[in-house]
Amino acid sequence: MHPLAEKVGEIIRAQNFFPGNGNIIVTVSGGIDSMALLHLLATHGLGLRDRLVVAHFNHQLRGEDSDADAAFVGAAAGQLGLTFESDSGDTQQLAAETGEGI
Repeated sequence: MHPLAEKVGEIIRAQNFFPGNGNIIVTVSGGIDSMALLHLLATHGLGLRDRLVVAHFNHQLRGEDSDADAAFVGAAAGQLGLTFESDSGDTQQLAAETGEGI
């Protein structure tokens, strides 16, 4: 096992991050950090793979790039044999309607 995976596994067990047997939802943006986390949790023998569900929300802030991120994350989940859940929403419109910031 890779030393990083060993350390992550130690921390997960010591902190009891994922008690029980329920699903572990890993929210993945498509950026390098969340993709690395997904890969580590799914492929480095931490005993979590069967519980992982990959989630992505497309905020529709970057047009085709946002759509490409969603497709990329979905494809990665598929290659790893993991369940993939996604949704999208017009974040700019919601912010305008509610007066909230993004």
